[in-house]
Amino acid sequence: MKTTKKITKQDITTDPITVGNAVFIRTVTMNHVGRIKSIKKDAILLEDDAWIAETGSRVGEFLATGKLKGQYDAEIERTPGTVRVNPETIIDAFHWMHALPLESQ
Repeated sequence: MKTTKKITKQDITTDPITVGNAVFIRTVTMNHVGRIKSIKKDAILLEDDAWIAETGSRVGEFLATGKLKGQYDAEIERTPGTVRVNPETIIDAFHWMHALPLESQ
């Protein structure tokens, strides 16, 4: 399983939207976990991406543990290839400090 680079406290005070960073991105309709491949004016391209249907927990707990849980079935859907995210749809983005999910659940 691929792992992300070791994140330091200093790193998490920087903008997560940086090429090479592993991120959790919430958009107006979807959640993504992946690594930023490139940033363009009208797109952020993610590789090793997974669509997260439901975190099943509070976002802070999900970001701290990297684990899906809760009353709903956790659902991760791996997306093949590169995914394009429109930056205008992003609600928020966070550093992802865990191994990227490389299998659908």
